[in-house]
Amino acid sequence: MAQDKKNEVYLKIAEKAYSYYVARGFKHGKHMDDWLRAEKELMAEEARKKMPKKGR
Repeated sequence: MAQDKKNEVYLKIAEKAYSYYVARGFKHGKHMDDWLRAEKELMAEEARKKMPKKGR
């Protein structure tokens, strides 16, 4: 089960990183930047989901 979650996270990061590559016009040389940006954004998104909602 844990391996499935790791694969899911990996695929989400890969898809998001690829979208940055496409948005840049398929220019090479920034794959690591794209990957790290996608990873950071997805981690922040997950953290926001776990935070308690205010005003409930």
